Amino acid sequence: MRDNPKIAATYAATPMQMGMLFHSAAEKGRGVYSLQVVCSLREEVLFDLLQSALRYVIRQHEALRTTFSFPSGSDPVQEVWKEVEVKIETSDLRNLEASIREQRLNEFVIRSRDEWINPCCMPLMRFALIRMTDSESRFIWILPHALLDRSGVAIVVKQLLDTYDALRNGEQPRQSPPSGSFSSYVQCETAQDFFVSKNHWQATFESFVPALAYSNSGRKGAWKEQELVLPETLAETLEKMAEDNGCTLNTILQAVWSVTRGINAADPDIAFGITRSCRSRFAHGDSVVGLCMNTLPLRIKFRGGDSFVALLQRIRRQVLALRSFESTPLAAIQSWVGGRNRYTFIQYVNGI
Repeated sequence: MRDNPKIAATYAATPMQMGMLFHSAAEKGRGVYSLQVVCSLREEVLFDLLQSALRYVIRQHEALRTTFSFPSGSDPVQEVWKEVEVKIETSDLRNLEASIREQRLNEFVIRSRDEWINPCCMPLMRFALIRMTDSESRFIWILPHALLDRSGVAIVVKQLLDTYDALRNGEQPRQSPPSGSFSSYVQCETAQDFFVSKNHWQATFESFVPALAYSNSGRKGAWKEQELVLPETLAETLEKMAEDNGCTLNTILQAVWSVTRGINAADPDIAFGITRSCRSRFAHGDSVVGLCMNTLPLRIKFRGGDSFVALLQRIRRQVLALRSFESTPLAAIQSWVGGRNRYTFIQYVNGI
């Protein structure tokens, strides 16, 4: 651990962060576990005020002043810096034709998303302000997913815009309500006794034999990205189905994927990974700025005669039952149930 007077605090990285850092480093230049936020600002942006607002918000949250170190023979450590230099890259596209402006913007978005950010070096976050017209700009924020989950991103974006508006109106930024620190969240998570969790996961995966596992075999570029846009009428139908059955679109997506996996594997007993927010178990969890999430395996056993609605309800009950065990590290679960097979993984992302 480094003895650096510029560092305010150090604490362990969570298992979820460790996994993200590992996979991000293994897939450099592909935007793996990188978050990118693009905000449309439909007004003339005052650069100095935006930079001041950004500095103010970063000072409020330790996760935004964090880098990672990798001590020899030890797990990664988070290092919270006392001060962070804030730089906003600027680009002025106002003199270009509309089509060229959009092309340049899209090129920048793709290029900046795929650039690897070294988690050991400041700055760990990158910002850009692209002026499209006199009254419209794009503010772009790129960061490693290991710093924040999407709830944390939403909190920061709201605070940034509120702070900017206050400064523009000549007011002092509004003080944020009391919130839990991410270091306290990490301390709470790492202090847990997983004895009960071990029994739960061993019982859940008793006699489970994976029928099909996926691997990229270490080949760069083996993964492919495919975008599927649902017709608006189908999207509305799915939303109505979720509402009628007391579940979410996430549950429907999990049910669809489990059916797909079951058909492909020709097996009535399948498993795949899902993400869970771990905020509900922590005081002020809804206001913590950090990575408060985990990946867990979900096992689905198909039953003869089950309707899709019945499958939906069963998945909903299973996921709700995970609440007491949602902080269990995935690596621990794999060690308890045997094997480290690679399974498909599904993540539902709602807009921030």
